[in-house]
Amino acid sequence: MINAKRPSEWYDQFSSYDRLVRVVAYINRFINDCRKRPRATVVIQQRSDIDDSIRILVTESQRCFFTTLTHELSTGSSVSSKQLSKLRPFLDPSGVICVGRRLLNSDLPYGCKHPMLLAKESHLSTLICRRRHRISCHAGPQIMTALISRDFWIVAIKSILHRVTRACPVCVRFDGKPPQPIMADLPAARSGSDIGTQHAGPIQMREVRLRKLPVNKAYIAVFVCFSVKTVHLEVVTELSTEAFLAAFDSPDGQDAITQSHSACQWHFNPQSAPHFGGLWEAAVRSAKRLLIRTMGTHVFNYEEFTTLLTRVETVLNSRPLTPLTTVPANLDYLYPGHF
Repeated sequence: MINAKRPSEWYDQFSSYDRLVRVVAYINRFINDCRKRPRATVVIQQRSDIDDSIRILVTESQRCFFTTLTHELSTGSSVSSKQLSKLRPFLDPSGVICVGRRLLNSDLPYGCKHPMLLAKESHLSTLICRRRHRISCHAGPQIMTALISRDFWIVAIKSILHRVTRACPVCVRFDGKPPQPIMADLPAARSGSDIGTQHAGPIQMREVRLRKLPVNKAYIAVFVCFSVKTVHLEVVTELSTEAFLAAFDSPDGQDAITQSHSACQWHFNPQSAPHFGGLWEAAVRSAKRLLIRTMGTHVFNYEEFTTLLTRVETVLNSRPLTPLTTVPANLDYLYPGHF
């Protein structure tokens, strides 16, 4: 079995697009000087020399990868490739295959209206993408595609830009992310009827609405259901066992948490280890976020603070547990309040 040899360009050893263009421009000028009568040597390369050099490189690339297309266009036959026929390619007066866009009547330069066609396997396409990636300050693929399409139309350019970006040490260093560990299985408590509790505070609260009365400290007892993350908030006047049991036996919402003390099995976190209670610590953070934005610097009395906690509890229990949808025919989202 004989494998078809991949076509290669004679300049595939170059690693810099600018250096390749300058070298070809000097060679082309030397050839033109040898064919014509002697003239004064110009050291500085002109814009015309650079343009001629680019067209020579593009013609060489198209000769390697678009041989069939060049023959079809030169003979006037239809383009056999469906992918290339959508680009409406044509041969310009200099023999370069260009893309026919719908900007013929615009005031744009000729290169923008009809960019030169290049294959994704071409080494010249890779050099162009590297250069544009560097001079565009390591921009994203959309910006580079827009800038490159002003002069060149590279087939499947996204794959080349992805390869160039992955090989760029600067982009790799800044876009690198630490590896994310695989999350462990949920503990058995997350699928049962367990409840987590935590105290938040202190907060300032008045006994009555009179301004001259002293301001006392109060706390919030937070109860979180491990299964559906339902939150219940209670006002606690002090950090004591009696105050906690009073909030625990409150008839407002504790019947949904537990029925009696004898049915509870208590598990305590180690001291000075709040990270052991991530689920209820998150509930404390969410409740504080709403309270701080609502209270501001105002000091509430007991009735006002109880009303505010009930409102915050309603908001927390209205958070969606399932992804939201924009389709009107779909059912309503599921939230902790359903439970």
